[in-house]
Amino acid sequence: MIMRTPLPPPAPTPAPLRAGANLLHGRNSMGFWMQGNMGGGDFSHPFPVFAGGGVARVGKGLILADMSVEPVIGRVPIGGDENNAQPTLKIDATKSNDKGESWVCVEVTPTPEGTLKESESGTSKVEVVQRDSPVLTLGDIGRWPLALLVFREQAVQVFQVTMFHLHYETSLAEGQRRKHFFI
Repeated sequence: MIMRTPLPPPAPTPAPLRAGANLLHGRNSMGFWMQGNMGGGDFSHPFPVFAGGGVARVGKGLILADMSVEPVIGRVPIGGDENNAQPTLKIDATKSNDKGESWVCVEVTPTPEGTLKESESGTSKVEVVQRDSPVLTLGDIGRWPLALLVFREQAVQVFQVTMFHLHYETSLAEGQRRKHFFI
């Protein structure tokens, strides 16, 4: 004897999409699309990078770990301090890869214990640098990109990596290389 199960009832027809005020919408083979004017929306985020005149400036941002640390350029915090103006990072076109790309990155060197706190066994370092590769997650130094610099005909274009303050963690299993995590 063959038993047949009844077919489920048909799915209800969804309500038609309606465009809101100042929006356009349509449908194509990939589904629905919507388009609208964002009206000058802004996301003021940490670590905005501005470049011009052979230098880059990086707006204030924090690396969050066992303590909050503001990265430095040279020895000055990226937002400046009471004794120093906001520092600049000299842009060097020779630090670009074969595609003419270079990266403004934050590099973290933790103490031997893996913290950003000063300890008897060593000091940590959190600095903004220019490199030809954006990410480095193994070894003594961890690196994370803040912006892409593209060199074209004596000019540099900045493509911002938008993010919140970076949370940093590190691990060191016995007998293995240190791993760095930016969240």
